[in-house]
Amino acid sequence: MWTKLLEILNTSIKGHIPVYKPRQKSRKLWYTAKVMKAIKKKRKCWYKYRRNQTSGNYEEYRIARNHATSLQKKAHKEFEKSVAADVKDNPKSFWKYFRSKTKKGEGISNLEKEDGTILYSNLEKAVELNNFFCGVFSKENTMSLPTVLIASSPILDDIEISPDLVKSKLEKLNTTKSPGPDNLHPKVLKELADVLKLPLSKLYRKSVDEGVLPEHWKAANITPLYKKGSKKKTYNYRPISLTSIVIKVLESILRDAIIKHLDSYNILCREQYGFRAGRTTTLQLLEVLDYITEAVDHNNPIDIIYFDFQKAFDKVPHMRLLIKLESIGIGGKILRWIKSFLNQRKQRVVINNLASEWSDVEIGVPQGSVLGPILFLIYINDIPEAVESVVKLFADDTKLYGHSGTLEESNTIQRDINQLVKWSNTWQLHFNLEKCKSLHIGHNNIKRKYKMEVNNQYIEIGQVDTEKDLGVIFQNNLKFNNHIATNVKKANRLLGLIRRTSTEIDKEMFLQLYKSLIRPHLEYAVSVWYPILKKDIRAVENVQRRATKLVKGLKDLGYQQRLFSLGLPSLEYRRKRYDVIQVYRILQGKDIIVNKEMLKSNTEKRTRGHNLKLEKRHCRLDIRKNNFSIRVINNWNSLPYYVVNAETLNQFKSSLNKFWKNEETKFNPSCY
Repeated sequence: MWTKLLEILNTSIKGHIPVYKPRQKSRKLWYTAKVMKAIKKKRKCWYKYRRNQTSGNYEEYRIARNHATSLQKKAHKEFEKSVAADVKDNPKSFWKYFRSKTKKGEGISNLEKEDGTILYSNLEKAVELNNFFCGVFSKENTMSLPTVLIASSPILDDIEISPDLVKSKLEKLNTTKSPGPDNLHPKVLKELADVLKLPLSKLYRKSVDEGVLPEHWKAANITPLYKKGSKKKTYNYRPISLTSIVIKVLESILRDAIIKHLDSYNILCREQYGFRAGRTTTLQLLEVLDYITEAVDHNNPIDIIYFDFQKAFDKVPHMRLLIKLESIGIGGKILRWIKSFLNQRKQRVVINNLASEWSDVEIGVPQGSVLGPILFLIYINDIPEAVESVVKLFADDTKLYGHSGTLEESNTIQRDINQLVKWSNTWQLHFNLEKCKSLHIGHNNIKRKYKMEVNNQYIEIGQVDTEKDLGVIFQNNLKFNNHIATNVKKANRLLGLIRRTSTEIDKEMFLQLYKSLIRPHLEYAVSVWYPILKKDIRAVENVQRRATKLVKGLKDLGYQQRLFSLGLPSLEYRRKRYDVIQVYRILQGKDIIVNKEMLKSNTEKRTRGHNLKLEKRHCRLDIRKNNFSIRVINNWNSLPYYVVNAETLNQFKSSLNKFWKNEETKFNPSCY
């Protein structure tokens, strides 16, 4: 059935969708047909003048030259505007343009093998990377499979697949994504949603009923994604699977059903923040920081242990995963289909259309698949049950922390480390000791050296003064100056890139590029690392101060005038606004936190103002006073009733903007 459908689609595509030759390298990205025609005419006039150098021929050439130059400039500006307008939804176009301007290399660097041999050709690189990615696979020990309790929740054993559901999924496809090995582009599937809804729904139904998937659906083209470190080393690349878009649609339907099952019976642990609605990296870090600052404020030191799984997604054992799935009530046709989805998979690495040979994949969940993330969450879901200390998870990012002021408290942390090692051995998802770290916080911290058992030997976990946690650099003194300096540097570098690659920046183009590429570096998780010191406030605001000078016609205006002209608030104001928006989201249940005491409601009945006031708490240290849960109280409590009781988030934001309308472009002048 699938083979026949694929054949029909390929025949239709070949007959009705034109194929264009790749653009010549010498042709600039913004050259339109009109520009090329003008350039050809200019050259023709030039050759004519060279053959017969009369004033008339020169005048003809001059007019053609000026016309071509004018068209090029106009086309260049229009192209840059289109790239800027599309940068949020399709950043690929911007980076492609950037590389064309800077002549920065694209693709995989020359690779160095273990014996020192350098690989130059794309085919050699593809083969080497495929060998490396397959080398991380290890055989699952199926002789001693662990046993778990079967869930008391109802069984999810089947799903409904209607033509209308398939159509809605097809219509939501991202057309900028790359196709899989079957070469069916998402744009084609999206355009044919109404035509394909019936045959695909029947095909999906048949696949789920029989627990069988076509070979194309279990094959993946691997795109190597550079992480960090030397670009010559294969271990510094992560495999991203490009699978068939058709199977991703069915995966999406299955994922929705599984998530509904998990949510209905509260199966996922509350400590897991990854890939879940209402839970973000910012929320997790706010909770962690609240716990730590409260402890330190009471003179209790804290130890944090950061764990790193070895190739987490690539090493999930299939039989053990199926045991976990069955234990939470996933069975019948769904379990059988997932088993088929995991088994007999194949992959190959593709670099610039050159591919390695196909290799078998016997372990792991494919990175880049739709089902992969939720299957991984289920696999590690019982980690918090193994320990006494607090554990926080964001997908595979795992940390454990607790008080460490006494020997008993630090012994508890060591026991929990031992328990997690035991868990990792049982479920064959091992830790990478070299990347596991301990961070000691508190001036009276004894800085205990924790150990981890590896191959029957206890090896010390490395101690660090700083650690990047979910994108935010934490320091043992609970200051964030390192994080601020790093992100300001990144933002300034991008600002310079835009300045060098853009011919002329008008207001509209600037706002699109600035909001999509630069400002996110200055505001990601900002409620966590909120700058307090004048030098940090100044460093962050100065990025926007410099950026606004790039706009044509605004350079000579004052900063506040530039902000007003662009309709931009100061970053200082946006941070203040973010804080109260975060409180609203938490109190309204839009964002979910584990520690409900983080924002305590004021229980006093005789209070002025609104009904959602937060309780003020006494703090001893500045690091506690400046923490989100304490810092935000005055601003939140001072809001009027109609703002905090807004029915929707958009209504809250609108009411807040009106109430604070005179503060948008304000910033603390004492910082400058």
